[in-house]
Formats: sequence, C-alpha cells, structure tokens
Amino acid sequence: MQRHALLVLATLAFVPVFVMGCGHVPVASMWKLRNADAMTVDPAIIRVAVRAPAMLVARPRGAKLIVKGRATQSAQDFEREFVLEQDETAVEPVLLRERSTGEALTMFRISTSDVPVLRSLQAQTRSATGAKATGSIGVKLEACRRGPLPAGPLLTTTYLKLDVEAGFVPVLAAVDLRRELDAKQLEVELPPCS
Repeated sequence: MQRHALLVLATLAFVPVFVMGCGHVPVASMWKLRNADAMTVDPAIIRVAVRAPAMLVARPRGAKLIVKGRATQSAQDFEREFVLEQDETAVEPVLLRERSTGEALTMFRISTSDVPVLRSLQAQTRSATGAKATGSIGVKLEACRRGPLPAGPLLTTTYLKLDVEAGFVPVLAAVDLRRELDAKQLEVELPPCS
C-alpha cells in the first residue's frame, strides 16, 4: 500500500466488503461493514470523521471521497473524486468522548450539490442491462501542520458512517503516523499550513 499521511483510510470494495489499511482495521469494523454496498449507500448519509492531534488540519480541498463503480459487461464504469466539506454542525457524542487531550475531531460530508451527482452515477451503474454492479468508496485526507510536530506518537483514527443505524465505524484505529512514515516523509506529507 502506498503510504500517505492520513490517507484512508477506508476502501469498501465490491461485495463482500474488504477494508484495507495496513493492518489497522478493527475486526469488529470489518464485521459491521461486511454488507456495505457502495452502489446503494445514500450519499447524503456518508460522513467521515478523523481524530488526530489538534495541530494537524485538513488542507483546503484536501478531504476527498473517491467512488468507483463498475457494471460487468457494460460501459457504465466510473471513478470520481468528490471534495468533502467540513461538517461543523455535526456533533457525535460517542466520538467526542473518545478524544484525548490535545486531539481534535473533524467531521466531513459530501457537499449537498454533489449528492445528486453521486446518486445518478450509482443509479446508472446499477441499471446497466444484464450487469452486476460493484463499487468502492475511499477517503483521502491531505493534512498540514500548525507548528512543529510534537515528540512522541502521532495517533490518528478514521471513522466512516454509511448508514444511520450503524453510525460511525472506525476503519483505521490508532494509526501512529511516526511508525508509518519516516521523518522525511512526515515533512513532505504534513507540510506547515500556509
């Protein structure tokens, strides 16, 4: 897996769902996401939450939802990136309780103008004649840092919400960016915020 700071973090691929992320995916999350279907999930419900050191912030237009769809025996394949918006109105008490001192919880959602675009792409893929529709959802977050990186672990956890009942599911838990990236890579992947 190519490593990038705070890079998903979640990939829901085909059915059954496979979640990838360098071995940091909780087994309970794999179980909860086993029946997720990227071609039927309601884009208006999709949310991403990232718990990370407070000095790490998303770069402008740096949070993205990557959606791929494929209909076998069809030309309805697509791959599309949607820039996610920070969702400052969202409050998730369960996730807020998990924060430690010095950590921030940032929530993202697909923009309301992109929801119908994604729904249309999903519908086109599902309606391909004689085809089986499959798809994947990924999230990418490009971050910057406010000030120098502190000593010690740089722990991040990424959550994905695909339906109201299941709520937020941790897809990568307690990833230490210092263990995933060497010092030079950290400088490149987490540049100072401008």
